[in-house]
Amino acid sequence: MGWLLYKIKRIKEVGILNCFIGVFRKAYLYYIHKKFNTPRWHINPIHFRAYAYEVIACVTRIMEDKEKGIIVELGCGVGELLSNYPSLYQRIGYDIDKNVINAARYLHHELDIREGSFNDIKIGKIDCMIIVNCVFGIPTEQLCDYMKGLLENNEIDTFVVDTYEKNENTEYLSHNWDEIIGNNYRRVYRSKGYKASHVALQFIEVWEKKD
Repeated sequence: MGWLLYKIKRIKEVGILNCFIGVFRKAYLYYIHKKFNTPRWHINPIHFRAYAYEVIACVTRIMEDKEKGIIVELGCGVGELLSNYPSLYQRIGYDIDKNVINAARYLHHELDIREGSFNDIKIGKIDCMIIVNCVFGIPTEQLCDYMKGLLENNEIDTFVVDTYEKNENTEYLSHNWDEIIGNNYRRVYRSKGYKASHVALQFIEVWEKKD
């Protein structure tokens, strides 16, 4: 019964139309999964993920007054989120899985997909940096070190990140981003909680560079 209620809630969050489209998209992503041998979780399209629309909306608001700019996403996967950010701007994605990178490049020729992680990002000026759904297994102390290196190599105006509530029913780590980037950035937005399949609530946050 709990699983059924969770599915009903997810349908309400994303809407019937998105669920319908998502069924066909998932079938195609399953084909991509088999073709490129990507991890199975990449077959789930954004149409089933309410938090994904929140991220897209946040990035769109951040960039709406800019005539040009650079959007960078860490852990971009097969590009499902990255491809939905405003196409007016340069969109760069990083991932560490070569199979996933090949799949992303196959799916989205318009995107700049690169192999790498925190220490490999040396772009310089970045208008919007997205770190969502990819650091929940990294201890906070280690994440702080990674972020320090990222900020030493780049000038980043705004972050879009996620965090999970503390919940004993999930192994996902809950990061307090104030401890990680709060010295130089301030939180300007936090979404409502989106209930993930592992029970914990997921929150999307926007952090702007302090004046």
